[in-house]
Amino acid sequence: MRTLWFIDDRKDNRDAWREAFELCAPGALELRTFATLAEWEDACASLPAPDAAFVDFFIDGHYGNEAIAVLRRKFGAKPVVIAHSSMPEANDGMRKAGADAALAKLKGVSPSPTILAAFPDFAALEAFLADRIPRE
Repeated sequence: MRTLWFIDDRKDNRDAWREAFELCAPGALELRTFATLAEWEDACASLPAPDAAFVDFFIDGHYGNEAIAVLRRKFGAKPVVIAHSSMPEANDGMRKAGADAALAKLKGVSPSPTILAAFPDFAALEAFLADRIPRE
C-alpha cells in the first residue's frame, strides 16, 4: 500500500484531492491530509516517510517551500514531492525549493480533474513513483 500526504489549508482542496485518489485507486492508498504546517511537522516527526507528498503554496501564514524543507530535513530524497498549486509561478518556486514534480491544482472542482488526468488508475501512479523514488 502506498502512502500519500497532502498539505493545504483549504478543506475543499483537501477533499477534492482525497476524492480523486479514492476514485483512481480505491483501497490501494493510505491518504493523509494536513491543514497546517504544525500538523505537517508533527507527522514528519512521528510517522514513517510517505511515498509521495503533495504540497500547496499558501498554507495558513506559511509557504509550501517550508513544508518541503521539513520533509527533506527529516526524510531526505524520499518522499517524492509534488508541488500542487493553482499558480504556475508558485509551482516553479517549489520546484526550485526541492519539489520533484509539479501538478496544477484547480480550485473548487471536486474530485480534482488534474489528479484524475495524471493518475487515472493505480498503475499510472505506480509508474510515476517508480520513475522518481530513489532506489535504496
